[in-house]
Amino acid sequence: MSRPETSRPEPRRQGRRVRRRVAAGLAAVAVLVPYVVTLALFAQRQTADLTFARDERDGVTYARALVRLVAATADGQSAAVAGRPVDTGRLTEARTAVEAVDARLGESLGTGKRWDDLGTALDAVLDRGPTGAAAYDAWGQVVDLELALTAAVGDSSNLILDPELDTYYVIDAALTRLPRVIALSGRVADLTRLSGAAEHDAPGLSEAQRAAAGAGERVRSEFANEAAALDRSLRVAFGATRSRTLGPALLTRLDRLRDASNTLAPPGDALGVELGSAGVTQDQAARVQVRDAAVSLAASATGEIDTLLGTRIDGLTQQYRIAVLLAVLAAVGVLAAAWVAAGPRRRPEEADDAPAADDTGDGPAVDDLVLEAEELLAGRRLVRSGRALSSSRDAV
Repeated sequence: MSRPETSRPEPRRQGRRVRRRVAAGLAAVAVLVPYVVTLALFAQRQTADLTFARDERDGVTYARALVRLVAATADGQSAAVAGRPVDTGRLTEARTAVEAVDARLGESLGTGKRWDDLGTALDAVLDRGPTGAAAYDAWGQVVDLELALTAAVGDSSNLILDPELDTYYVIDAALTRLPRVIALSGRVADLTRLSGAAEHDAPGLSEAQRAAAGAGERVRSEFANEAAALDRSLRVAFGATRSRTLGPALLTRLDRLRDASNTLAPPGDALGVELGSAGVTQDQAARVQVRDAAVSLAASATGEIDTLLGTRIDGLTQQYRIAVLLAVLAAVGVLAAAWVAAGPRRRPEEADDAPAADDTGDGPAVDDLVLEAEELLAGRRLVRSGRALSSSRDAV
């Protein structure tokens, strides 16, 4: 007895294959799409951090030039108050350096108008050539404009918002404290000269001398507080940093500045400030020591900040490139999964000519077992029918 022919359910098998393919593709897409989105967001964040750090680096470049200009202007103020000629060569050199930086970075940092106003004020005081108390006021206004410009650079370049503890405190010292220490040291010495190094309640003082003496005491105290705050900021940075060069590069210069500051504003209740001409000479010498130590410390501090920011930028750049590469690879994976889910498309005539799964012999094992079971069931039905027919004949 021959086994009856049964048709293989090719449409059903093809449907199951399509469903498996779609399910696998959708699962891959479901896994990869969130991964791609996460990488894209990470890359976007890295881009923002890179922009932030690069703006900070521009601010450091600008601040480095400004510190030297503040020092040169404070020297000009002291010379004018004493009635001496102003060193215009040093002042012009420092001014030219800031002009070059502003021409390159002024637009991005938004310093153009402030720098123009500062230049106008500096030209005006040089043209007038005041001396004595008038010079103290006129040059003091120029120094105030320079300090305001320094603060504006810190704001627009994000330097005052630096996220790292060590860099933040070094920036605070170099950008905020050091320029003020330089300016205040000059004012202490100038007010000492204007008051004749007398105490504000000394007998026989003119009204102008008495006012200068009182202002000198206040400015000396302000200078001492600023120098102490600078010292604290840098020592916090030394304790928080992972840099091997920050402490060694700045510590000796910081000690030198502290010694000079203690000479200009001795610590303790008894200031120990000399009176009369000796006091004027002492304060002028201490002012020069403070200026030199502060300028040296500022140059080293801004250099260390630039190095720390450069290291940070390199790390962020590497992370950004890795994130972009992984995002691209994941996106390719999503496209591949989507293609698998869609399946290759064939023209109708190709589908008609395609060989059946029976001919290729590559159907799933489960499908073959189902078909064999169906064939066995069909054969058993035929056997039962034959037996029933034989029994009927015997009965007849």
